[in-house]
Amino acid sequence: LIDRPPSAEALELIRRAAAANNQSPYYPQVAQGYIALRQRDFATAAQKLSRPHRDLYNISATRNEHLSELLPYLALAYARSGNVGEAEKLVKEHLVNIGADSDYLIARALLDGTAGDHDSARVLLRRAYFRLPQLRTRTFFPGYILLEACEWLLEATRDERYR
Repeated sequence: LIDRPPSAEALELIRRAAAANNQSPYYPQVAQGYIALRQRDFATAAQKLSRPHRDLYNISATRNEHLSELLPYLALAYARSGNVGEAEKLVKEHLVNIGADSDYLIARALLDGTAGDHDSARVLLRRAYFRLPQLRTRTFFPGYILLEACEWLLEATRDERYR
């Protein structure tokens, strides 16, 4: 999904793969949310990413693992769709129940950078780099999520320090 333009064709590939394997709605929902995010349809992205994120969050809390890779994307979608309060609540809940893992640090950096606190965002992104998890069961490469956060912040703020 990340190696091609966000499109209906890319989503159809995900749907066919899920149907051929376990028929889980997880990957199609993530694909729909990610495509909406890339197309700047932030309200749809938040809606589509919400349930898969909640599933990962619950698994993370139950297993005491760091699997909430959709947190940065969902926080960004909420913030950019005008629901900053929901984004803040989501990020704070993650910190309290799971901790300051790379997903939290990237999400927090996205919110801080969007709000104009670029020094904080840069420190958080650097810390996130040193806490990136192994790929294991993740849908997105952890380093890709970090780089994409830098791109989102550079695009939104034109602050060259995110390069």
